[in-house]
Amino acid sequence: MTSLLPHEELPDLSFEEAVKLLSVHSARCEDDDPRMQTGLMFSLYSWNDRLNPANFHEVMACIKKLGPTWSGTTLSKGPMCDLWCIYYGGLTHVTNPDRIRHRQAYILTPDEYGEEESWLDCIGWATMSFLEVDDLHLAFGPYNDYVKEQRKRHSTSKHVDASEGEGAEG
Repeated sequence: MTSLLPHEELPDLSFEEAVKLLSVHSARCEDDDPRMQTGLMFSLYSWNDRLNPANFHEVMACIKKLGPTWSGTTLSKGPMCDLWCIYYGGLTHVTNPDRIRHRQAYILTPDEYGEEESWLDCIGWATMSFLEVDDLHLAFGPYNDYVKEQRKRHSTSKHVDASEGEGAEG
């Protein structure tokens, strides 16, 4: 049995869904969709309580759908603006010293803090890769590595938690 790569597990969106979701997650949605308030850009701002990994995976699903259309063709301005807003806007917020101190002191755990940068790296790499070549495996290499590492980390922490619980009982 062959296991799927993480990018192969992402939902298969329609082209229209992918365009709409990118506009929601970039907070550029023209129809003031209420999902913008909980989208990826807003989760990167310092006043949000928690990161939402589902937002990151939705953006990657959008790139998976739209990316293969980018190399060697005329690009649609909307999705490119959305991705640029997510990447550059996110990077600006992630690297702002005042915001960093606030997130570290009040909101994010140490593990979550590094996730923001990893997400932006995956988004930026996939976008850049699809702009240059139509190679899904190249574009999603960092994403696949990230998801595998997260799964490994979570399975290890669950194992450690379970063994600590066993020791406490004896």
